[in-house]
Amino acid sequence: LGSGAGGQVWAGVQTRTGQRVAVKIFLTTSGLDMSYLTREVERLREVAENPYVTTLLDASLTSDPPFFVMPLLPQSLSAYGKTATSEQIEKWLEQMARGLSYTHRKGILHCDLKPSNVLVDLEGNLRLADFGQSLMSDEQTASFGTLGYMAPEQAGLVPEERGAGPDVRWDIYALG
Repeated sequence: LGSGAGGQVWAGVQTRTGQRVAVKIFLTTSGLDMSYLTREVERLREVAENPYVTTLLDASLTSDPPFFVMPLLPQSLSAYGKTATSEQIEKWLEQMARGLSYTHRKGILHCDLKPSNVLVDLEGNLRLADFGQSLMSDEQTASFGTLGYMAPEQAGLVPEERGAGPDVRWDIYALG
């Protein structure tokens, strides 16, 4: 289905349930920080109850290669380009805001919100995905992300904000 810096995402079928799934396989295991993947699993577990966040069905960080299993969602928001109606966009904005509000109440900041990290299910509803760059709101660490969607403070472009910790406003900026 796609690939990124750390691995690939494949379509599959969960044999026990027959459910179509997406399997994210981390192919570059040399130098892979397992604590990074462990944190992502923990954060996905924390937000699993929200209908606007992708659900983690299974994970194995001890397999070779490590993997995550999630429901197969047909495409990302980036696939829609400018073809969505104003009513659809309004619905999606509300769903993203509700998903972000839920994760923020759990103390989790997404930190890499962008169209390719927002998936669309078969009913046309959105689910936030890819919490690999996420941070806890009380962490005092820099965050990676995607420059075109990062708040200037997150990207370190505001001199008086350099070195400041994560902030909910980063995700709100990206939502806008």
